[in-house]
Amino acid sequence: MRKQIRGISAGTVVMLAVTVLSVIGFILVMNRLSGKGADLSRLQMSALKLETEAVPDTGDILIVSADTQEMRADSAENTAPAGLPADAAEDAGTAARNSLTLTFGGTVAVESGIRKSCYAADSKKYDFSLLLNLMRDEFRGEGTAVFLENLLTDNAKMTDTVIPANAAEMLSEAGINLAAAGFAKAFDQGLDGLQATRQALSGYGVRTLGIRPEAESPAAVTLRQGNLAVTLLQYTETVPASVRKTMAKKDASEAIPEADADRIAADIRHAREAGADAVAVLLSWGKTGGKNPEKAQKALAWKIAEAGADLIIGAGSRIPQTPEWMAVTGSDGQTRQVLCVYSLGTLISDNRKAISRMSGYLLRVTFRKDGGVMTAAENLQYIPTYVWRYKQDGVYYYRCLAANRTPPDGMDSEQQKNMAKAAETIADVLEGSGIRIAEQP
Repeated sequence: MRKQIRGISAGTVVMLAVTVLSVIGFILVMNRLSGKGADLSRLQMSALKLETEAVPDTGDILIVSADTQEMRADSAENTAPAGLPADAAEDAGTAARNSLTLTFGGTVAVESGIRKSCYAADSKKYDFSLLLNLMRDEFRGEGTAVFLENLLTDNAKMTDTVIPANAAEMLSEAGINLAAAGFAKAFDQGLDGLQATRQALSGYGVRTLGIRPEAESPAAVTLRQGNLAVTLLQYTETVPASVRKTMAKKDASEAIPEADADRIAADIRHAREAGADAVAVLLSWGKTGGKNPEKAQKALAWKIAEAGADLIIGAGSRIPQTPEWMAVTGSDGQTRQVLCVYSLGTLISDNRKAISRMSGYLLRVTFRKDGGVMTAAENLQYIPTYVWRYKQDGVYYYRCLAANRTPPDGMDSEQQKNMAKAAETIADVLEGSGIRIAEQP
């Protein structure tokens, strides 16, 4: 007689179900902890790290991790070549993490002619997004900066200087994440104008240099990549003395940091003490329309280089000027070369007086740290730019583009000639500088 097989009790079924669910839950938790199926993206995790990590007591230096920005992981500069052995791939990855690329552009000045061309009568709104977007592939690196000569606010009358707050979109559309916002007329709307500008740019992910609408506003931005830190500072030399007096009366003397040699030297020391491996000093200076830097600029540049700056970048003349290499001997007897770019020229403006007024260039530079030792700025490249103006339905429109690239569809022969002249102008300015033209993206 066959034995009767006993059925599984209801209690046993419940216990088995609880066990299975527990195992599944354990697996899911482990997957999340190991990064598989995690709710937070890499960018969100980096942002969380930025919010929670301890920031050194550096007074007014803002620490910005380059990891919080969208990294171009598929870039040849940031990925190890396929097929490398594990140790070689690790070395290549470490080198990428310990290098940091910056791209600097010239003056962005949205004057009335450009502003009016960005106004849509049907919607009664401004759209500035196309002004610089053709340059997006050219602005590469962890830090991408331009010199902004506009105040961005919706609470003041529009002028050549004051433009709508949503104009900040033109920078983000071009891949720009830093704006050197100090310039001669930056205090035209007082502290409110500076604060509105800073908020408008921040809303589009653009950090500001060179303006401090509040006492606690950061005076510097430090970008970090791996164990490499590069600090950027900006100063303005062209604010009129009368305006400086007004700022002082309103207890706002630090609202637009002045290009004073002693002050800059102190800030460079401050940045070094805070852990900066390299310091780049940006300057809004010089005479508008000046073809060459003035003696006072050259003297100031040398003092800044001697104070420890690794790179000096200027704008303000609206005309590209010949850069200078400065051989500076330190207290240790070692001589280092410091590049001073007196003016990157114009990135966007409605001025059509001369080709030089429509021309500028981007400077791309890489800082690298090998074995804990900081190397000088290297891999210097440039991209010539041209302000293209075209007419459509009786309205002039403006766009900035790389002057050595294929002309866009619809560009007439005259504009193509001007574009070529702009490229030649920059080539002449940079001849013998050691800065090579960048390859096409």
